[in-house]
Amino acid sequence: ALACGCPVFSGSSGGIAEIVEDGVTGRLAERLDAAALSAAMATGLVIGDQRAAVASACRAKAERNYAPARHAAALIALYE
Repeated sequence: ALACGCPVFSGSSGGIAEIVEDGVTGRLAERLDAAALSAAMATGLVIGDQRAAVASACRAKAERNYAPARHAAALIALYE
């Protein structure tokens, strides 16, 4: 989703909280709280004029942290 410029909506469990910056690249809700997740999604869908900034932040984070070239360089470094 980030690579496509789409915000991520999720519960804050596992590693997802390390990936999603709440309010910047998506919305996080308390884990296993469906009402909070629904509210986060509703809030995220009404961002209006912030939509372009959120899309840009999502894409930038994906390019910065999850680009294939970066993963390849990290893997090569492990074997050197």
